Amino acid sequence: MAAKKELRDLLMHLMAVADRGLAQAQAMEAPEDDGYAQGYRDGQVAAWEAIRMHLEVLAGS
Repeated sequence: MAAKKELRDLLMHLMAVADRGLAQAQAMEAPEDDGYAQGYRDGQVAAWEAIRMHLEVLAGS
């Protein structure tokens, strides 16, 4: 039972890390005329959203 609680605590910590990463990615400045910077930011946002989603699935199981 203790291992399950430790795993849940770890998942909660990882979700907090993912939330911070997502917030930082969303806050990235990308000039309107810089397609590379916009693509990079969008890719970072998508990656952090996917990580967060997978952690939520793991936490629910």
